[in-house]
Amino acid sequence: MMLLMVIIAALLPSGVSGQDRENKLSQRRSLMVSTRVGDVSRLDGEVRSKQRGEAAPRPLHIGDKLTEGDVVLTGTQSRAEWSLGPDSYFQVGGDSQVRLYETTVNEMHFDIERGEVFVIVSSLDKGEVLELDTPHALLTVARSGRYRVRVSRNGDTEATVVQGELRFVNSKGEAGRVTTRKQVHFLLPKN
Repeated sequence: MMLLMVIIAALLPSGVSGQDRENKLSQRRSLMVSTRVGDVSRLDGEVRSKQRGEAAPRPLHIGDKLTEGDVVLTGTQSRAEWSLGPDSYFQVGGDSQVRLYETTVNEMHFDIERGEVFVIVSSLDKGEVLELDTPHALLTVARSGRYRVRVSRNGDTEATVVQGELRFVNSKGEAGRVTTRKQVHFLLPKN
């Protein structure tokens, strides 16, 4: 980190005062990409999180670190984004509820209880697992790409692969896969 600060300081103009130099250095630090799972990088509107053991949700802030057991709740016109690794992100749309189940770099598992999420994965190394659990299916990201998952209030689920590949196991135990520019629906079973 010290070497990075020295390199950034060397790139700043030499006629800059100490305070201006510190302000510019701070701005450049804020542009650095997070490589930790769960670092909140964007919030729009009302977004709250509830940590394990808490009775009520609290406001979420940019820079907060989400961990296993946290539940993220977005207002109707809100959204949130957190890191999954270098250039990989998990975005949550309005009126959504997502639980972070596993948040290690090698195993990421999110329960999408309702709402819409977008997942952007720049790389997925061998052995890394990214799972999206919905009421009627477990979705596994099989390749880097872009994915959208919508879960309605009754649990009906639509998964779209913009680019990449998803594998799934539905509530009946049936397995399958979805590839680029395709989607799959998982509906509430009829009695």
